[in-house]
Amino acid sequence: MRENWTPPKIQKKFQKGKLQQNEAVELLISLIDNSNNPQVREESIQMLGHIGVKSEEIFHLLENFLLSDESQEVRAAAVESILTLFPQRAIKPLKWLIDHEEYIKVLLKVFWIIVNRSEPQFDILYEKFFEIFGDMKEKYKADNLNSHEALVIEILDKIGAVQMDNGHIRSLNLSGLHINELPDFFDKLSKLKTLVLVKSEFSEIPDSFSLLHNLEELIITHGQIQKIPSAIGQMKSLKYINLADNKIQTLPKDFDKLIFLQRIDLRNNDILKLPVLLCDLNHLHSLDLSGNDIEEIPDELCEHPKLVDLNLRGNNIEDLPDSIGDFKHLMRLNLSKNMISEVPETLGELKSLERLDLSQNFISKLPESFGDLLHLEFLDLNGNRLTNLPQSMARLKSLKFLYLENNQLREIPEYLLELRSIENLDLRNNSIIEIPEQLANLSSLRVFKYDSKKIKHIPTKVQHFINSLKD
Repeated sequence: MRENWTPPKIQKKFQKGKLQQNEAVELLISLIDNSNNPQVREESIQMLGHIGVKSEEIFHLLENFLLSDESQEVRAAAVESILTLFPQRAIKPLKWLIDHEEYIKVLLKVFWIIVNRSEPQFDILYEKFFEIFGDMKEKYKADNLNSHEALVIEILDKIGAVQMDNGHIRSLNLSGLHINELPDFFDKLSKLKTLVLVKSEFSEIPDSFSLLHNLEELIITHGQIQKIPSAIGQMKSLKYINLADNKIQTLPKDFDKLIFLQRIDLRNNDILKLPVLLCDLNHLHSLDLSGNDIEEIPDELCEHPKLVDLNLRGNNIEDLPDSIGDFKHLMRLNLSKNMISEVPETLGELKSLERLDLSQNFISKLPESFGDLLHLEFLDLNGNRLTNLPQSMARLKSLKFLYLENNQLREIPEYLLELRSIENLDLRNNSIIEIPEQLANLSSLRVFKYDSKKIKHIPTKVQHFINSLKD
């Protein structure tokens, strides 16, 4: 009685020594040639690869299946077996396949195998794939793709839309894809410098990101990230990291190993404490932690040697440390929307400061040292409880933008009107009822906002001046 052979049965008998290698190969070839079942043919071809016969006959057989069989499953199986048995000789037929294959599923099979091979001869195939990425669903037949394969195609299409630089991808934007994991080939993007993922579905940054050793900019915003892995410390080339609008509470201890970081954006997260480890990042010049739950600024951070831009808007800070004057290089400081009631005298020691935002706090008085901010160009004090301003502000000769709306000022100090550099002045929602004649001497003024209904008298000269601004 004739035995009913199947690929698993052939494999089992071969492994137990009940079939010789050549007998197993003949049975498998017979199944491939005579079976009408695509799954049986696919399994038989896979079995040929496992048995390990590397004869000329097997090579041509697999090559023939790879190039011309009608079944995409059989062609895909032939790809795997020919690469297993004949990795050197497979390059030429695989190049032909990449150029002529109609089905995405087969191309994906080739791609997965290639990206997991480290031999240099596969680089030419890898580069050839980048020539076909982009609008793959429009170019090829996409039958029977599972959800993971469909996501991979979307990622590859994004890659295909990127302009190559000497055969390498330098920047990749995967925004808009519902990604919660990265495909295996990501670590092959060895020259990638910028990666953007907006609205991804990651709950934590994958450890595999650490394999992107040349990455300089990592942008993952508007997502669900709660945790940054310690492995991020291996991304030594990072200069800019933007994890804004996530759910991060802390930074890992290895974060301070990112020694070349220059800009950090962690706004709109759930950070409770300003991480002291940031003090060790000596190249850091811009730090945005706005929209978190930070309550204090540590003294150690104030000694940072390079920090130029610090944004702590929208936190829960009540007191500013005296050490804030140690930010010797700070040029931009945003402390708006906190709960600050007092400003220390040491703030005047920020000699490099050009832009200061203290709006929407509870400040009722400014220190006389305010006048020492000689490079200040922008000052926002909107939404505080100021009843007067320090006379020393007359020394702020570089000031161009001054916002004093929503305070409790009763008059416009004459010394304030000595600031001939002022271009934009906002005094709305105060208790001011008079406008001094000296306002007309502000030759640089372009925008002047005030409560016209509250003003009892405006000198004719000033009225003409204000009217000219409207023109």
